[in-house]
Amino acid sequence: MKLQTWITWLCCMAVLIATIIVDVLVWNVERKNIISEATSNALNEMYSLADAYNQTFERSQFTSNSDEVMDIQLQYFFKTRLDEYTICVRYQEIDGTLVNDAEHGYFVYNHTVLSLDDVENNDYNSIANETISYGTLHYQDSEYLICKYTTKNRLSIYHLTCIDYAKDKLRNLTMYMIVITFSVMVVMSIIVALILRHSLRSLKELNATAADIAKGNYDKRVNVRGKNEIATLGTTFNQMAEAVETRTKSLEESERQKTLFMGNLTHELKTPLAAISGYVQTLLTVRLDEADEAEALGYIDEECKRLERLSKKMLRLLELDTEQKLELHEIPVRQLFEQTGRLCRKLLETKGVTLQYEEHGECFLVEEDLMTEVLVNLVDNANKASKQGDTIRLIANDHQILVQDTGCGIPEEEQKKILEPFYMIDKSRSRKNGGAGLGLALTALILKRHDVTLAIESEEGKGTTMILNFPVG
Repeated sequence: MKLQTWITWLCCMAVLIATIIVDVLVWNVERKNIISEATSNALNEMYSLADAYNQTFERSQFTSNSDEVMDIQLQYFFKTRLDEYTICVRYQEIDGTLVNDAEHGYFVYNHTVLSLDDVENNDYNSIANETISYGTLHYQDSEYLICKYTTKNRLSIYHLTCIDYAKDKLRNLTMYMIVITFSVMVVMSIIVALILRHSLRSLKELNATAADIAKGNYDKRVNVRGKNEIATLGTTFNQMAEAVETRTKSLEESERQKTLFMGNLTHELKTPLAAISGYVQTLLTVRLDEADEAEALGYIDEECKRLERLSKKMLRLLELDTEQKLELHEIPVRQLFEQTGRLCRKLLETKGVTLQYEEHGECFLVEEDLMTEVLVNLVDNANKASKQGDTIRLIANDHQILVQDTGCGIPEEEQKKILEPFYMIDKSRSRKNGGAGLGLALTALILKRHDVTLAIESEEGKGTTMILNFPVG
């Protein structure tokens, strides 16, 4: 069952139950009021009849000691009132005691089809003065309210009031309530359906968008309307979709980089292996003099060292990419600069490049060997870009380390690519200098693990400044 249908049925059932409870309460109250009104009308008629009787017989001289004469007077009295629903019964006295039962009484006046047992064998509710009481009488398909007035002359006067109209009122009230309840249910169903259709439109859109994202359309978003819980859900869903899209693009880029990485690695390995294989085949098949043989072995040794450097950088990249936690220590920047100078001394001497330091006692929270490797890579790249006799400067300030050179510079469109593995601006020059395009990629990973950002300021023909921005605090 759909959510909209289920909620509609639930709301309608709740409204139906509430309406039925209200109907029952109202019906009971109205029933009591109708019965009370009917009882009050019947008693008023009885009071009027009793008052007329008292004025005629008990409060005037119009009376007789003879039961026969009195009965004739009573019959005349009731006939003149034209009341067909009044019954008068006289009871006998036995040993001075009035006996009110059917065997010791007779009708003085009765134009109804009721017997003495019908009117006598009934439960009557007494009024405060106990001379008038009332009860209900069912005869055939009708219901009557029968009022009884007991006089001082061994007489009981009964008055019948048909209260079928009360039943009709209750029946009509029941029908009205059923019609109203049905109407309320229909209107409520329509209103709830419209409200739910409007409210759940966002959920349907959310479902459709989720289905599109499941098919690979990660750029899909839901249109957030309002400020309710569904709108909050839509906002959260968009944030999730944004994260999924970003993560997917990251994975796709990572996969692309890995594919490119493996292709470049294969290419980089192929060149020295081909050279080694060629010199080995020459040594195995051709007899060379000592000078040529030494030259061939020198090339083989050079290419083997190149493969060793390449493999070490590859392993270093893989180690850093595992996100293992680094042990960081406060290291004086002078110590980093001096260690970098020692490692790069022979490299710089081949070109006559000078390395200068500028620091003011700064210390940085780093892993010493890795940060030294970063500076060595940056100085190595600066040396490759420098001319004979140039100067490379290492500068430290509050939260930065700068590596400056006055070499050829880096084109602006290349500056964002140089951190990619195997990327080289001048491939012929880099290979000539023994490079494989892994130095800056390794540098970027090390800096990332230190939460250090790398900024590049460069201008072609004027040199480059690599800026390491360390976190503050």
